[in-house]
Amino acid sequence: NTLFTIVIVVRPILLMLVCPCTWQTYAFTPFATTATQKTTSLRFTATKTSIQSNSEEERQSLIKDLLQVARTHGPIGIESTEESQREIISIADKIKALSIPNPSSLPLRGTHSLLYSLANSVSPKDGKKKGSASAGKLGPFVGRVTQEFLNDEEFRNIVRLLGGFVKVAINARREVLDGQRIRVKFQSMSFYIGGAQVMEKETKGGGIWKVLFVEEFEEDGKKMSVRVMETPSLFVIVQEL
Repeated sequence: NTLFTIVIVVRPILLMLVCPCTWQTYAFTPFATTATQKTTSLRFTATKTSIQSNSEEERQSLIKDLLQVARTHGPIGIESTEESQREIISIADKIKALSIPNPSSLPLRGTHSLLYSLANSVSPKDGKKKGSASAGKLGPFVGRVTQEFLNDEEFRNIVRLLGGFVKVAINARREVLDGQRIRVKFQSMSFYIGGAQVMEKETKGGGIWKVLFVEEFEEDGKKMSVRVMETPSLFVIVQEL
């Protein structure tokens, strides 16, 4: 009976995952790494010394506002109020001018967590926008979305559902084009149930992603990397340092 119940719950999730229309060409974007924490911290420090104190105060204030809106209305921001969407877009537009130089050129390793996304798909029933799989929305389920970097080129976008019992991973490659842009190509999609891989299939898609903002931020004595991406939908991703 327990096995039958698990199959009934998991089967519709897998059907949604294997449908090409479920996954959009923008999954959330690559972020910096714990393995390169020392290098990253040095860059942040060098940048801060060249910025006037009023700009620093403005940046810290905008980061606080960004995190507050993202935590309140994320991760599926597209299903929140239009007012909150306009607010976070406005913050992103202001904060991008205060980013460290060449944000996409930072080395990438480690695990990063999605905090907020405006990625969406359109419901065939009523034409309304709803959260997309790239933001962790699969039917009535909302999963936890992370990104794991294997090396300078390979990474995985991962969605965990039902407390991690069901997991889907999109394997991809990235290429830094310049200080702000990254080219991403998806290669395959893997499915796991209870820790065991049950399916793998090739997948296509990708695009040019923009890193709008990157900065180190300290909150309650803990440091994190805060990044704002445009893929073209807005994404806010954080990593504990």
